[in-house]
Amino acid sequence: MTRVNQHLYLLVLLGLTLFPLISFAQLQINAITSTPSTCSNNGSITVDASATALPMLYSITGGPVTQPEQTLHVFNSLPPGTYTVTVTDAASNSTTGTVTIGGNYLQPDMNPIKSPPYCIGSSTGQIIGNRIAGTGNGPYTWQLLAPSPVTTPPQASDTFSNLPAGNYTLRLSDACGGFRTIVVTLADPPPSNLTFQIPPQINMVGCDSAMVTMYMRADLYRFPLTLTFVTTAGTFTTTSPTRIDTANCCNFFTLEQLIPNFTYGNALQISITDNCGFTVATPTYYAKSFVFCPVFTSHFSDCIFKTTVNYDMNNRGCDVPDRVFTSMKPPVRYYVTDVLTNTVVDADTLPGYRANNGYFQASGFFTKDLITDKTYNIVIHDSCGHTFSEQLYVPAQANPPAPAVIGKQLYRDGCLDSTAALSVSVEYFRRQPQLVLLSGPSRMGSTKPGYAYESAYYYPDTLEITGVGTHNYAFGINNLSAGTYQFKVIDSCGSEVFDSFTILPTQVTDFHHDFTYKKGCLGRNELHYTITAADGYMRIRNITTNVETFKYYQSQDFDIPIHDSVMNLASGTYEVNFVYSPYFASNRPVNSIPVPCQQITDSVVIEGYQTPTIIAHNYISCKQNAFLEIIADSTKGVPPYEYEIVAGPTVAPMQPGNFFAVNTPGTYTVRIYDICGNASTAQITVTQIVVPPIRVLPFSCNSQQLTFGSSPFYTYRWTAPNGTVFTGDTLNINPVTPADIGTYNIERITDINGCRDTSYSTYRLVAANIYERIESICPGSSITIGTHTYNTTGEYTDTLKNVSGCDSIVFLRLTVLPLKRDTLYRSICPGMQFPFNGKFYGAAGIYSDTLRTANCDSIATLVLSVTLKEQTISISICEHTQYDFNGRLLTTPGIYRDTLPTATCDSIIILDLSVLPLKHSTFDHTICPGDQFNFNGSILTVAGTYSDTLSTATCDSIVTVNLSVANPTIQITASQQTIVAGEVIQLQATDALTYSWTGTGVTFNNTTIYNPDATLTASAWIYLQGTSNPDACMVADSIFINVIDRATYCEDTYIYMPTAFSPNGDGLNDVFRIVSKKIALKTFRVFNRWGELVFVTTDPNIGWNGEYKGKRLPGAYVYYVSYTDCMGETRLIKGTITMIP
Repeated sequence: MTRVNQHLYLLVLLGLTLFPLISFAQLQINAITSTPSTCSNNGSITVDASATALPMLYSITGGPVTQPEQTLHVFNSLPPGTYTVTVTDAASNSTTGTVTIGGNYLQPDMNPIKSPPYCIGSSTGQIIGNRIAGTGNGPYTWQLLAPSPVTTPPQASDTFSNLPAGNYTLRLSDACGGFRTIVVTLADPPPSNLTFQIPPQINMVGCDSAMVTMYMRADLYRFPLTLTFVTTAGTFTTTSPTRIDTANCCNFFTLEQLIPNFTYGNALQISITDNCGFTVATPTYYAKSFVFCPVFTSHFSDCIFKTTVNYDMNNRGCDVPDRVFTSMKPPVRYYVTDVLTNTVVDADTLPGYRANNGYFQASGFFTKDLITDKTYNIVIHDSCGHTFSEQLYVPAQANPPAPAVIGKQLYRDGCLDSTAALSVSVEYFRRQPQLVLLSGPSRMGSTKPGYAYESAYYYPDTLEITGVGTHNYAFGINNLSAGTYQFKVIDSCGSEVFDSFTILPTQVTDFHHDFTYKKGCLGRNELHYTITAADGYMRIRNITTNVETFKYYQSQDFDIPIHDSVMNLASGTYEVNFVYSPYFASNRPVNSIPVPCQQITDSVVIEGYQTPTIIAHNYISCKQNAFLEIIADSTKGVPPYEYEIVAGPTVAPMQPGNFFAVNTPGTYTVRIYDICGNASTAQITVTQIVVPPIRVLPFSCNSQQLTFGSSPFYTYRWTAPNGTVFTGDTLNINPVTPADIGTYNIERITDINGCRDTSYSTYRLVAANIYERIESICPGSSITIGTHTYNTTGEYTDTLKNVSGCDSIVFLRLTVLPLKRDTLYRSICPGMQFPFNGKFYGAAGIYSDTLRTANCDSIATLVLSVTLKEQTISISICEHTQYDFNGRLLTTPGIYRDTLPTATCDSIIILDLSVLPLKHSTFDHTICPGDQFNFNGSILTVAGTYSDTLSTATCDSIVTVNLSVANPTIQITASQQTIVAGEVIQLQATDALTYSWTGTGVTFNNTTIYNPDATLTASAWIYLQGTSNPDACMVADSIFINVIDRATYCEDTYIYMPTAFSPNGDGLNDVFRIVSKKIALKTFRVFNRWGELVFVTTDPNIGWNGEYKGKRLPGAYVYYVSYTDCMGETRLIKGTITMIP
């Protein structure tokens, strides 16, 4: 029989003639009545039962809550629902019945409405309780409890006003004693954090007045604003600025104020105070003087390299500390005169461009293309009579370099799964170039669930530029799948450059997502999500209320997923939608069939909050102690829970543990609280039971199940009549064997709260109509019991049944006796015979015969072999020799036989003769220059083919060697050969087996690899010694690194951002770009007034051509430039750029 741990299964097959051990007619339930629950759990059940074996035990084994066995027939503190009641008598008989408790009470519930204070520190907040209709039983009371900043006595109104910021504990109570507690947070508004995004701009709109433009941002608008302007002419204060524009996104807004009595070079200091008293102020700035600075620009026009000059008041040469952007009052007139010929080569009257407030402004101009190596007179007039003039020499220009691809940067970015983005930088094309994809993968797509799509590529595919610099252009390409691509870059002047790039499978996007939620108090649930994305936005919509929450993500790390959450969500069903977007939004997709950016949509159901409830309890005794275990309904409330006994034979204060020491039987009122501060109560009746009786339950037709029921505090050990010990709360006996009949000793081991105790009981198992039969048979025989026939050794159980059920059980122990066997082994010579039981045998084989006996038959076996002595030998001889085979001289290979007479059977010898040819071998060998090779005593140093004959213990061998002399080389390259002291360079060597780098004053991160980093503080030679691959010859190379002082290196570093550009295609100032020297750009981003990213690049040579989504919209844009300066410091500059039509 098999014993399974914990639940032990012994099969007991009892015949129908066995008198039942249990007579169910002696225990019966006469009636079960109930009273309805008018509150959360004040219903009751009363059981009327009778039995001949007393006492009776009552328990609730099914329903909204369960109750353990008790001696009282009444159950109190029950919620509405249908219950199963079980009654057990002293003879372990049990019976069940069902009853329903009516009621539709709902715990009081609320959905508070809150209004935070208007300003930090003010007492203007308000909370409205807002009870949910249909919950609780009136009348109701409302109260703010400690530790709220303001506490109140109970009140009938649900409104609390004049509240400062803080966490308020709001309680709603009803007539049933039920209550709901919620923590409502009134947060002070954040500081407005009013800031100037960039220094103000001064636009001369009159000859004695200026319009000051201020680009602002505030975390919170608190209007009206008080603006104070201190100028050279005096102080000016207003609460009504000339213009205020809050249409921008992300809390950016623009202020403009007309300042009287103001002209070039005047001082300006601004302070702004919002309605909550937050103040921000600028330092003292000055308008630019009426002075212009030139910037030379070389460009291609009609495939020819030409030069133009930009004159502007705000060019880098005019930058002076504390001087801010300044524009003139147009129209502006200028003249460019050739000094040598006194000829006006360029002149114009500029109307300026219209600003957002309707006025016109201008700060400079671009000349036409000028002949180089000449001097010109420059004269500029504004409309107020100011004049600027100077002479300007335009130097001769060098020939431009040839067109080239100068950079390919791959990004694991895109809004489609399994794609990448690529930026290709080119320079010195004679006209605006195009990139033509010539070949590559045939398709893009993904089979990942939730991200599956398919699209094709067709070649050639011609792409336009996405960025432009002085002589540089950029192609941003999206939707590239893994593979190798061939492309060319061309222009209309005949330039053509070919190149390629490869994208590995590990370099494309790998989208995944996961949504989970954490249940909290009312309105305090949390939704957590993880999404592999660089850019995109999350939309979370409550389907019931249609309230939406948006979160935008931009410039995430391409390899680190978004981990975020949304807090303080009400229960309900939410639609969760994430829309992927590419970080490089201005890139061009290359797939032929447009594929929209992927988005994932899912629904998350946040279950409604329910008051914590006690679902069951256990009463456990141990030695002289008794413990009451309270079991909470884990689906209700928010753990951790706390418990207290508020009424009964003893009371206990609130505690986090769910065990109470209760040594007195009786009815206890227990209250459970959750972390939200809500609670409910239940009445629990405790009775003294030392060891509960065994329940005897039918298991199968002829078996029983003995059980105490499971408990984490009790362990049961059953000792069977034969001494076998089983552990578990249930014993299943099926079938019964004679060894199973008798008395079972039962130990109940209690282990609770550090207390261990053991109690004892017994149970006698009685069985009838069980028969045992022991039989032995010979092989091939069988025995039949009932409908079964058996012919193999074993133990068998048969139940003989009649039409009424089970009859009797027969146990058969059957043994199949073994056959008697005898084996005789004999050997004869060919032609002889051997007698065996009256027969003669002359052939080898196995012969059997059956001998009859008084018991089971006997089998005799003869194993006969016919012996022929035969020997095979294998001999090898060298070419041109012979072998003597019993007097025969053999020289050729073959198989030879000979018979040798002996004293017993004759012997046959077989010879397998082989003739070996002379041995020939050839091998290759390489030596290093200057080395030598010893070839059987000959010293070789020159490449060639050499042979020699070697005498061996067997046949002679001819050996040939092909000798070659290696020509090993190694070469060093460095990322830079002129560096600043302390900088790190990347060294790289060609392929070799080993490397050893040295250098005086040089620090290497690893001296034994092919590409170490090296740090130098002074100029030095770097040396490399290695062994070549594959010849292992010594090789060497060296390189000189020139080190200069960083201060000297950084003397001419700068970064300059223009203030306006005009992308009108005239070849003059068409691109907004960075002008810099010796800086390392991190990111260059441009945003429009709505906060949309319209341009981004990491290439300092690439600029913005003013296009966004195929259009150019003149106006003001905000830019951010993050870079590392020459001294290694990370810096950020920001400002505005104006696009002029």
